Amino acid sequence: MRNILLIAFLLLPVTVLAQKKVKLLQGSLKPLKEIKSFNIRFVYDSMMVGQDVPEEAYLARKKKDWEEKEQGKGVEFCNLWFDYRKLYASWFKQSFSHLSSVKVDDADAKYTIVVRTRRTEGGWNLGIVNQAGQVEGEFIVVETADNNKIVAKIRFLASAGPSTGGDFEMFSRIQNAYQAAGKVLGEYWKEKAG
Repeated sequence: MRNILLIAFLLLPVTVLAQKKVKLLQGSLKPLKEIKSFNIRFVYDSMMVGQDVPEEAYLARKKKDWEEKEQGKGVEFCNLWFDYRKLYASWFKQSFSHLSSVKVDDADAKYTIVVRTRRTEGGWNLGIVNQAGQVEGEFIVVETADNNKIVAKIRFLASAGPSTGGDFEMFSRIQNAYQAAGKVLGEYWKEKAG
């Protein structure tokens, strides 16, 4: 028991820290300095889950596992997987808008922000040790009239979660990661375009 507690104590600081990584891949945010209103859309094509499992394969496995335990639970899980995306988008937008001081959800805006999730990690929680949810992807600003005209392309990695206890539900861990992504990208926007 003492060894387990020691291992948990050593791992704890790693799980407490929120990861935030942002890298400009193309273009610049400077031309957007005066623009305060954007359209936004979220894209999940070719998304991987966990350690590089294609989303389709992940959902097929989860559905099968849940259905073996209780009829209907697998379908329910898959439905929740997609339904929660509205909540993730909402938390991301609130966090990003607050920190960047720009408005999103303007369908008539000249520019569109595309948030493309490339990988999602649901994390886990064992009470005294946990791994936060994580999202990784691209934040791309394009002209709304021609999405091939890229103004800026940024890669991001964000994760966030509580230090201990209270977060035993995977969807809330992913939600926290999207909120953290909005925060780190909002801060980056303010620094580079503000």
